[in-house]
Amino acid sequence: MVNKMTKILLMAILILTTGLNQIFAGVKTQADTVKVQATSSIPFIDGLANDECWNLADWQSIDQVWMPYNVFIDSSDYNGQYKILWSAATNLLYFLVEVHDDVFVDGFVFTNSNESYNYDIIEVFIDQDKSGGLHIFDGTPGGGLGTNAENAFSYHIAVDLPEEGTANTNFVALDFDGTNWSTSVTKNYADHFPEFAFRENEGKYYWEFSLKVYDDTYETNTAVTSRVTLQEGDIMGLSLAYCDNDNPDETPKQRDNFFGSVYVEHADSNNHWMNADDYGAIKLVNSITSVEEVHKTRETNEINVYPNPAAGQLNYSLQNNQKGNVNLKIYNIIGQKVLEFSTNKRAEILKNTIRVNSLPSGIYFMSFEINNKIFTKRFSVFRN
Repeated sequence: MVNKMTKILLMAILILTTGLNQIFAGVKTQADTVKVQATSSIPFIDGLANDECWNLADWQSIDQVWMPYNVFIDSSDYNGQYKILWSAATNLLYFLVEVHDDVFVDGFVFTNSNESYNYDIIEVFIDQDKSGGLHIFDGTPGGGLGTNAENAFSYHIAVDLPEEGTANTNFVALDFDGTNWSTSVTKNYADHFPEFAFRENEGKYYWEFSLKVYDDTYETNTAVTSRVTLQEGDIMGLSLAYCDNDNPDETPKQRDNFFGSVYVEHADSNNHWMNADDYGAIKLVNSITSVEEVHKTRETNEINVYPNPAAGQLNYSLQNNQKGNVNLKIYNIIGQKVLEFSTNKRAEILKNTIRVNSLPSGIYFMSFEINNKIFTKRFSVFRN
């Protein structure tokens, strides 16, 4: 009886454990739809990750173990995450990727092959219209690898580790093109990334870069006509991934682990490079609400603007213990910077008057930046 009951108990534990593993394995750590905030303050791409605008974006984890599927990887070996913003002024997406990896393997040399995944690289998978589907070749229907290589891009970004205290701006961003394997070409799409910096800082690796977005009509010789104008409300497919090699001495190199930002089924754990069906989702949204939320605790007692609404003249005051140079910016409701000037705060209270008669009626946000801190106040302009 004891043996029978023990077997039943062990079976129940096994079933419960299997069920829990399936439940937890299905949790996406990248948000189901990442809300990508607009920014009117453009990050300076240097790999230092210290721009104030990055505070508008939430970290998205790159922690799903795609290969070997769902094995446990200790955080002392690897952990990674990313942030993303967008700008209507520059028409670019902005990325910040942070990775801890106990062994960094670089040295990839680009030829007409794309075996960069056997080194430590990041991958950016983007499907501009979130249409999904195959995206390897410009093939014929029924070929099994897609009919439009630009249906989505899978950028394999390889870069060598720079000297300590410096950033490396030389990189390759590789993806396949062609009509089939016999005519396949590995293209370097580095020109899709207008700005790029990679550096190590305190045991972590940082990729900071901007990205142009193209639709599925893209051709190299007519790229300008297929570049997309980013707009609030745009929905795209997007995932990020990290290829991990833990042996710098092996020849040839071979990938040990593959991490992604979204959950995929086991059968699809290495399909992002050819199929966009499992990409995550992002939506471009306006950042003003988030700016206000980030700084609302500083807003109540430290800033005052009057009259509010204003017509032609606006008085403002900032009262706190901060002293030094102040960069004052005014943004409209859609996040566009409409005024900017500098002043100096020498005492507890900074008071001044500005003219807003050039601004149309509407809602605005006044932002004070001092000593790497930002304080924001909402006000209105109204004229009959």
